[in-house]
Amino acid sequence: RSHFGWDSAVAPLAGERDLNFLVTTDEGKYVAKIQSAADHGFLQAQNRALAHLASFSALREPRVVTTRDGHDLVTLNDGRSLRVLTWLDGHMWSQDATREQVTALGRTVGAVDQALADLDLRELAEHVQRPFGWNVLQTRDLLEHIDLVSDDNLRQTVARILRHAVAELVPALEAMPAQVIHNDANENNIVVAGGQVSLIDFGDMILAPRVCGLAVACAYQFDSSPDPVRAIVP
Repeated sequence: RSHFGWDSAVAPLAGERDLNFLVTTDEGKYVAKIQSAADHGFLQAQNRALAHLASFSALREPRVVTTRDGHDLVTLNDGRSLRVLTWLDGHMWSQDATREQVTALGRTVGAVDQALADLDLRELAEHVQRPFGWNVLQTRDLLEHIDLVSDDNLRQTVARILRHAVAELVPALEAMPAQVIHNDANENNIVVAGGQVSLIDFGDMILAPRVCGLAVACAYQFDSSPDPVRAIVP
């Protein structure tokens, strides 16, 4: 009410790191996100990315909602940040998706990252290049944690895969052009409405080659498939 002028019903939503809420008003439904003060610069980068995507009519990603004073980020009394995004109707992705939906997902990941390719975040670059465990370009940093895997056979497998990635994959990726990518097309960040697939939650956004965004989407399709390679072909 204070910042947006709404008398609204508020209900909690799930979230990995943030406090998320469904806000229902006379004007429609929204998502309110309360996030750490330490993430202020990265939240600015996310808002910039969403505003950029809003200029592409074919995309259906969330839009940033501004306050009555025109701000897209509110600092609360305890220092945390409040953002409000538009709500996307539809249902969450499921692993038993049809071939057509899987194809639509690949198309959406490609279209979103292609649209982000010309996003200029130079003044916020440090926030999208931050140390981050889900950035494949930082695979070298994982090598020192291999001993945390308690099972001997699994540890050997993980070590072999990571060392191969560091020796072969990372240098090839580092030679490619890097850009802002969504980087988190998992089943809880994909909304399906009719034949359209949309991505939400830009909290894992990084600077990396565009192929990395597709790789993340493919990795989640592996999860429960008896034939993983066939699962990602569409």
